Amino acid sequence: MLDPEEAVGLLDDVLVNNSGTMRFLRIINCAKMPVPFLHVGLFFHIEKLVISPNHINEDVVYLLGFTQLRTLVLFQNELTYSSAPVPWHAWREMRANAPNIRVHLVLSGPVRSELVLQERAPVSSILYNDKYSIMDNGTLVFISEQYSQTLEVFGHQLLPKVYRPRYFHDRPDSGLVLLARTCTNLHTLCIRERVSTATLLIIAAVAKKMKFLYVRRNAIVLRNDWPLSLLWTSEFHDWVKDNARSYERTETAISKKLGKEWKMMIDKDFKAVDLIQV
Repeated sequence: MLDPEEAVGLLDDVLVNNSGTMRFLRIINCAKMPVPFLHVGLFFHIEKLVISPNHINEDVVYLLGFTQLRTLVLFQNELTYSSAPVPWHAWREMRANAPNIRVHLVLSGPVRSELVLQERAPVSSILYNDKYSIMDNGTLVFISEQYSQTLEVFGHQLLPKVYRPRYFHDRPDSGLVLLARTCTNLHTLCIRERVSTATLLIIAAVAKKMKFLYVRRNAIVLRNDWPLSLLWTSEFHDWVKDNARSYERTETAISKKLGKEWKMMIDKDFKAVDLIQV
C-alpha cells in the first residue's frame, strides 16, 4: 500500500489516457490511510466501480452521479483501512442525478472489523464473506430502516468461527423477520446463524418476493419460540405452530410459499454458496 502522498496521484495517468473509454475499474486498499480518489468520478463512461470505502468521500459520491455508473461495489477486507461512512446527503444528491445506480456492500476475508454501512445509500445487496461477523438485531434494524426500498440480497456466507447464542432473545430471529417484512424487494437471503424453524416459516410468509433462501440445517432450532403477536391471526399462529414441529413439515411449508422445492442445506453445500460478484 502507498503512502497518502503517493496515492493521491495514482490515477493521474490512467485518467488522462482513459477518461472517455473506461468501463470497469477496481481500486482496493491502495493507501495506508483513507485517501479519496476523485479521479473515479471523472471517468464519465464508467459502468462498474469496485472500490474500498476508504477511497470515497462525499465529493466522490457526488461526482459519480454525473457518470454512466450503474454498479458501485464497496469492498472491504482485512487490509481495508478504517473509515467513516459518507454523509447521507451525498447519497441523496447522487440518487437525484443517477437514480439507476445500485450499491453493493461486501465484507470478505479473515477480517474482524465491522462492515461500513452507508446511511441512505441505494444499497441493493449486503454480503458478508467471512467467518467472524455476527448478525445482530441492532444492525438488522438499521439495515431495515435505511434500505427498505432497495435491498434485494442479504447474507452471511461461510461457516462461523465465533459463538452463536442459543436463546431466542439473544439470537437475530426478530431482526431477520423485520428485515424480511420491511425490505419489500428482498429476494435472496442467506442465514448461517442459529434460528428456529418458526422463524424460517415467518420469513417465508412475510417476504413476498423471496426466491432464494439459504440456511444451515445444523443451525436450525426445532422450536416455535415466538410469543403470540396481536398482528397474527389465529390461523397464521396455528400454521406456524403446526409446521415448526419438524424439519420435514417446515421444508414442505416453505416449499409451498416459495413455489418450488426447498431444503435446508448441509454444511458442505452451504460452504459452496457464493453470491458475491465483483
